[in-house]
Amino acid sequence: MIRLGLPNDNSGKPIPSPLGVLGAFIPKGAKNLEAAKDFVRYVIQPNVTGEYLKAGLGRWLPAVPDIVKNDPWWLDPKDPHRLAYVTQGVMGNTVPYHYVFNPGWAEANAAQIWGSAHANVIRQNMTPEVAAEGALKRIGEILAKYPITQA
Repeated sequence: MIRLGLPNDNSGKPIPSPLGVLGAFIPKGAKNLEAAKDFVRYVIQPNVTGEYLKAGLGRWLPAVPDIVKNDPWWLDPKDPHRLAYVTQGVMGNTVPYHYVFNPGWAEANAAQIWGSAHANVIRQNMTPEVAAEGALKRIGEILAKYPITQA
């Protein structure tokens, strides 16, 4: 198996890698608010975050590059898959995924439209074509609420 990064653009410069970031939140009205805040303060410490992510075998990348720079495990050439992932996602240039700029896409994604279409095929014996048409129609309805004007 070979691991390749993103190709260079037409001028020979590296293409930034799209990268998503997750965050913690404390729900409004949460019980034990101070304990929740203490937990978040604890878990965002770089050494704690680094160990947590390593326990997950590097499935998720640290948001803080120093975690990678200060722990050779992240860039260990004995695991070329993790090395490529970390090099591209932490050490290289990144950009947000395109859908964060469009509230319609975010709403459609949150509605899990394609998952519902899959479920319709599996559970309702709907044909894939009918399920896909329904999903595309629903996505179109959502996107229509957020028109994009051309400048």
